[in-house]
Amino acid sequence: MRKIKILLIICMLTLSACSSLNEVDDASAPRYGIYTEDRYNALIGKQQFTVFFYASWDPNSLEIDKGLNGGISYFPKNTVILRANYDEEFGLKKMYGVTSQSSFVIIDKDGKLKEKLAGPTSEILKSKLK
Repeated sequence: MRKIKILLIICMLTLSACSSLNEVDDASAPRYGIYTEDRYNALIGKQQFTVFFYASWDPNSLEIDKGLNGGISYFPKNTVILRANYDEEFGLKKMYGVTSQSSFVIIDKDGKLKEKLAGPTSEILKSKLK
């Protein structure tokens, strides 16, 4: 029972951190949140954004996710990173040619692939998002 309570608390904290995409006071502040088709479509035609292909079983994905949750402010203003489930978003992976977890795709405001990165460091990702 104790393990279940701890797991529920962790899930609630994770969801709370990831829901910040819609709850930012400064519209230009960098944002990180869960991928949904609605969020994706809302960004098309408005601005560049990035999709991170996360896999819960991958240690690199877990580390990257932890860093993004705790350090999104490190990235340039207007940065939006959506966390897509690598094991579920088959159409999105196919659209952008993603073949491995921990990949990032930078998408221009028209929805076209600008750049694809496999497990980049935060410094490399930041330099690509300027």
